[in-house]
Amino acid sequence: MSYIVTARKWRPMVFEDVLGQQHIATTLSNAIRLDRLAHAYIFSGPRGVGKTTMARILARAVNCRSPRGANPCNECDMCQEITGGRSLDVIEIDGASNRGIDEIRNLRESARYAPVKGKRKIYIIDEVHMLTKEAFNALLKTLEEPPSQVLFIFATTEVHKVPSTILSRCQRFEFRRIPVEQIVERLRFISQNEAITIDEESLLRIAKKGEGSMRDSQSIFDQVASFCGETIRAEDTNRVLNVVDEAFFFRVTDLVKQRDTKEAVALAAEIVDRGYDIREFLNCTAEHLRNLLICAATGDASLLEVSPQVRVRYAEEAREFSEEDLLRLITFIVEAENAVRWAPQPRFRLEACFVQLAKFDRAVEIQPLIERIERLTGGSSGPEGGNTAPADRPESTGGALRSSGKPKDTPTRAAGEGIPSAAAIGETAHARREALSPAADPPKVPMVSGPPDPANAEAVLPQWNSLVDVVRKDKIHLGMILDEARIAGVVDGVLRVTVPDKLHLARLKKEKQWLTERLQTVAGTKLLLDFEYAERPVSPHGSSGTQAPPAGGSEGLHPIEQTIIREFGAEPLEG
Repeated sequence: MSYIVTARKWRPMVFEDVLGQQHIATTLSNAIRLDRLAHAYIFSGPRGVGKTTMARILARAVNCRSPRGANPCNECDMCQEITGGRSLDVIEIDGASNRGIDEIRNLRESARYAPVKGKRKIYIIDEVHMLTKEAFNALLKTLEEPPSQVLFIFATTEVHKVPSTILSRCQRFEFRRIPVEQIVERLRFISQNEAITIDEESLLRIAKKGEGSMRDSQSIFDQVASFCGETIRAEDTNRVLNVVDEAFFFRVTDLVKQRDTKEAVALAAEIVDRGYDIREFLNCTAEHLRNLLICAATGDASLLEVSPQVRVRYAEEAREFSEEDLLRLITFIVEAENAVRWAPQPRFRLEACFVQLAKFDRAVEIQPLIERIERLTGGSSGPEGGNTAPADRPESTGGALRSSGKPKDTPTRAAGEGIPSAAAIGETAHARREALSPAADPPKVPMVSGPPDPANAEAVLPQWNSLVDVVRKDKIHLGMILDEARIAGVVDGVLRVTVPDKLHLARLKKEKQWLTERLQTVAGTKLLLDFEYAERPVSPHGSSGTQAPPAGGSEGLHPIEQTIIREFGAEPLEG
């Protein structure tokens, strides 16, 4: 007996054997059992998922002489003839080569005659979307009111090209892509019956390469078996399919961890020398990062379509990356893949991509950093780095640093880092705030509109400081804006606050309700908030005095530049 390819030799013969389409198999089985068969069906879906196979099983089940429930026996003469393509009652038509109106006219004429041996005459038209518009129109009347002994089954991979007038006359079934696990199970069953030894990693590679198509996976299985013989190993599978080994993708993420630009260029050269397709490699790299993201987000590696050994490695690797970093890396790789598509020299783009990965900056959560700075600034250090006595520490109200006194010296840089440490930044920020804090004299609230209540303004000042600290912990950007705001007065239970920037004013008004609720929670009062724009804001927190200009002569600079100078002791450039 001549060799038969796996896709034909192991084609399903009953409804239950069609993998991944249980919803369709159950519906058709019940229709046969209850005698509720329609006169026309249309099967749509990706290639190689069982559309034509399901149509043939249905044709055998309808005409079988001794059915077994809803399934055909596959042993009687009718089943044998249909399986061998010799039946005169089951006509399979290729829609791509019989797409004209003349072929449809012939079909209409033949449909008028009774079946030769079976119960019903069945027409299976594959790739029905290839029929012309005129052919579809010629089929409409017959399709709507066919002879009682005729059954139409249409199969297509592009159902959107089928006219709606045809779709409305058929029962439509959507076939799904077959899950990788089910393809692996089927290939394992076939290999055992074919006396072929194959490892799990090879099965998984073949199933993933099939992209949800059982026929494609079986064709790849035949190709690998022809190369490897009776024993199939993962190394041979990767070589025959030119599939990138998993180790390469872990080397890519190692670039981010080790920041090794030399290894980045060497890895790009190795990928090109091995003949891997650069776009496919980047696409697989994005899938690799997706696997890491799934592990990092869920803490569960069982959702990954990889071998058990690789699954363990993903679980370990995911601990070294944050979700934010992985999301940024995925976006970067996807953009690089799109750029390679149009690049005249894809290799150059790949090398640049890997070097950028080696210089990738990891994300840092700002909230833990702020909390650490606040803990460190609880015990300020003097110019020599030693802790000051408790009496020298600034007074704290609700966690906010508000005190009077002379500013401390700017701390030195952290050893070996070249940048200020968290403690140094905290000390500098504290010193600058201390220098710009109002004097010990009680603040005087200027008149706004109506008679302000200075006593209330003075009473609410420490509560305002507490509000700024609470807001800074929840929404740091709002806290920075409130640092620049000033209390203008308290009028009729409304705390008036001025802002020197119109953009900041719009943002504060947008968050007005949220800030009012926070103020009432912190202060324990029923004060309301109202924000206004003022070109020349009053001195900090309602003081009538004049604020001294920041060090370094920053008059006329942008508020952001003034903040940098004030908080970190920077100096404006000359000119």
